[in-house]
Amino acid sequence: MESRIGVVKHGASGARVLLMERVGRFEIATGSVLCIYGIVNIICDVVYKWGQYTFSGMILESLVVILAVLLGFWGIGSGLHRLCSIRHFRKYVSFLQQDETGSVRRLADSTHEPYDETLDRIHRYTDRGYFGNIIIDDASGRVSFPDRIRKYSDAGYRTVTCNGCRATRSLPDNTIVKCEYCGNVISTRKDEH
Repeated sequence: MESRIGVVKHGASGARVLLMERVGRFEIATGSVLCIYGIVNIICDVVYKWGQYTFSGMILESLVVILAVLLGFWGIGSGLHRLCSIRHFRKYVSFLQQDETGSVRRLADSTHEPYDETLDRIHRYTDRGYFGNIIIDDASGRVSFPDRIRKYSDAGYRTVTCNGCRATRSLPDNTIVKCEYCGNVISTRKDEH
């Protein structure tokens, strides 16, 4: 494996994660509709109309139904894969937010995955733009977040945990923001704790 240090900056990484989650849900819904359409269509054809079709009409109708069902199953599979990937990404974020060392080895141990697979997934999530600002050092097996390092050193910041996905963030005092990973509201106001 080559040694590289990659710095990735995406301002809209949290929005990208939420968008991909919505796309996954849309794929599942659309795939389900296509599968239901195909199944209902074939049942209606067999029960009510099958004797009315010519041979070429039966073949054409069968191909349309098969195509709808195949596209439906593909959409459901793609959506489930996308949602599973995002759920896995959130596990990584939750661990990396709590682990100041940024050790990929510790992350791999916590998720019970091989080290190389974990590092590969971090690179894939970074390439997809899920991480906002991250430095990946393959040689040392560490990841770091320059924004987090800067924020922890600044006075007037407080670390809060999201109630939705359990990710932690360091935010300025008296701030209300949406979580970049799940969309829940996070607040550092003293009157809301």
